[in-house]
Amino acid sequence: MLNTLTNSIDTNSVQSVNAIGNSFNDSLREVADLLFEKHIVCSNTVSFSPSSCVNHAEWFDRECEQSKLRYLEALRVLNRSHTVLNSQSFCECNTQYKALIRKKKRRYVLMKLEQLEQLRHSKHRDF
Repeated sequence: MLNTLTNSIDTNSVQSVNAIGNSFNDSLREVADLLFEKHIVCSNTVSFSPSSCVNHAEWFDRECEQSKLRYLEALRVLNRSHTVLNSQSFCECNTQYKALIRKKKRRYVLMKLEQLEQLRHSKHRDF
């Protein structure tokens, strides 16, 4: 096919060269698209997935969930319209959410350490 196309080129005409190039490109795409085609489904909605492992953590409570929802909403608004106000709002929500998560995790770890310490002194076998 390439030989047939190159033999039919009119070297005096730019349109002929362009037409041959387009024909070759179309022929290649016809074969290659079937082999390398990839279907992607895009969703423009940001959703809160309750199945993630963080949401099953013992320290992840209602307050964390509400903060995460505010954070995701600010992210959605920022992605729709990149303005300074939206950016500041997103940064504020992000900072609050991350600080709350750190605080809850730390409080949970300290509580577990305290429980282990109490077990060490009271129930040696359970420890």
